[in-house]
Amino acid sequence: FVSECGTIMESLLNMADSLDKNDSLQRAIFTVYENVVEIVKGDFTTYAPRIVERALYAVNVTVDCRVVDENEMNEQKNNKRVFVLKTGSEFEGAKNIMLNTDSLHLKLEGARLLRALVEHMGTAFCPYVSKTLPTVAYNITFGKSKDYRIEMIATVKFLVLAC
Repeated sequence: FVSECGTIMESLLNMADSLDKNDSLQRAIFTVYENVVEIVKGDFTTYAPRIVERALYAVNVTVDCRVVDENEMNEQKNNKRVFVLKTGSEFEGAKNIMLNTDSLHLKLEGARLLRALVEHMGTAFCPYVSKTLPTVAYNITFGKSKDYRIEMIATVKFLVLAC
């Protein structure tokens, strides 16, 4: 499999370049990147500049979470996948809490990819630590996902070990 990793990575990078950065297919591609870096370890440096940039973009994606009325909710649901929680009563006027789940999943998968890069590349990740650490430190308190915070904490541990 190691010998085919180069071909796989080039194909995936070309495919990812043709997609919007927020496309849900990016998450699946991130998972393959995680698997490849786990296998090739420090030899992943060939792809690291492009992949680290993509992971950092995903980690910094904004996750919309808003309270909206029924009319605005219908408009927003048509444009993206969202989680909707209805609150209030008929007398108070029903409100909806909307969370953009596509963005949340992309952010979480970006965090997993970043952790995998730091963990498996080891000291080969050192050139990216100064670019990565501020982003990780900023995102470690992200309030909308416990799994995300866990990934960020694990990433800090591996960043320390990378240097």
